[in-house]
Amino acid sequence: MTRSRESARMAARMTPNHVKHKLRAGTPSVGSWLNIGSPTSAETLAALGFDCLCVDREHGQIDLETLAAMLAAVVRYPMAPLARIPEITKGAIECVPDAGAWCFVAPDGRSREEVELMVAAAKYRRPGSGASAAAAMRSPSGPTPSPTSAAPTTRS
Repeated sequence: MTRSRESARMAARMTPNHVKHKLRAGTPSVGSWLNIGSPTSAETLAALGFDCLCVDREHGQIDLETLAAMLAAVVRYPMAPLARIPEITKGAIECVPDAGAWCFVAPDGRSREEVELMVAAAKYRRPGSGASAAAAMRSPSGPTPSPTSAAPTTRS
């Protein structure tokens, strides 16, 4: 299978980001925040029908393993899984997609340098550049390959 055919097959399996579509259309999107480190609490909120859930790692004591379990519980529902990072560092940002979040919310960016760091860290790195391993089961449709090996890079 060619790389473009494989990419198209993967894209067809991916859940559409309905929050992005609503925001682009000017339609309100309703979400919830959670800073209790509990997959059961995350799934309970997901079942209520919110558009998105943001797991707050800045104000909650939630480690990466718990974050991944919480987001895995959320993706079974038509809800966008988000994560608020505890600090603006490369490491805090790069682990968010691996845990299953579709995007991150940053705490209090105060300088151009911090914003540039967030943008650079949020983009997937080129294969062979020391990219971190992707989660094996991050979607309800089963295992997905690492985005670093399947998606084109935007870095030059």
